[in-house]
Order: sequence, then C-alpha cells, then structure tokens
Amino acid sequence: MKEGRGVAIGFFTPNPNRITGLSSYTSSLLRALQLRAGRVLLITNATLEVVPPSLNVDLEVLSGHGGVPYKLRVLWLHQRAISLAKSRGCAAYISTTPIGALRPTLPQIVTWHDLYDLTSLYRPLRTVLY
Repeated sequence: MKEGRGVAIGFFTPNPNRITGLSSYTSSLLRALQLRAGRVLLITNATLEVVPPSLNVDLEVLSGHGGVPYKLRVLWLHQRAISLAKSRGCAAYISTTPIGALRPTLPQIVTWHDLYDLTSLYRPLRTVLY
C-alpha cells in the first residue's frame, strides 16, 4: 500500500473457526470499502475458511496468546493490528468489534453494535432485531 492510502480492518473473534453475523458484516464492509478506498488490509485471527476467498484484500492473520482469556487477548490483537496497519501505510483503522486499540497510532473507528446476518444460514434460531 502507498503511504496514507487504503484502510485496515481489524476483525477478531473468540471462535476463529465459526462464521458469525459479525464475520458476515465484515465481508460486506470489505466489499464496500474496496469500492471507496481501493486497497484494504484485513487483519484477523479467523481461519481462512471464515474469510471469503472471493474478497481481493491483503490478508494478515494474527495468532498467539491462546492461553489468555479472549477479552484480554483481543486488546493485544487490536494494538498489534493497528501498528501493523500503520507500518503497511494505511490511512485509518476500522475495528468491527466493540473494542479497538487502547493506544491508536492511526485514526480509528470502532463499531459498537450487535449484528446478526439476516440470512437464515447464519442466523441463530431465535434472533431479536432492533
């Protein structure tokens, strides 16, 4: 990526092997950002099966700290991700989870909501939509 061009998306999940509403939301966001921002860097802990292969994005998979509880590990993952995004020349960092880097080194957008995919394939048996 050129300096200050493109965006990075941090998608981290407690279960990296499972497709969820949040992973579906991230895929939709990636498609939209590709149209507007051009280059997109996806930084995730999800397995490659969760990330749709049709998405033409730069991909960085972070792992480690498996023995640490997810709510603590995700803080480390976001901090590492935003540092990686800056080193790759991204102009901004978007977290698709309701937490981000505690010490951001780029402009950061944090998504604060509950999302369920509306397709029955990903929806829990009982879903409440607000």
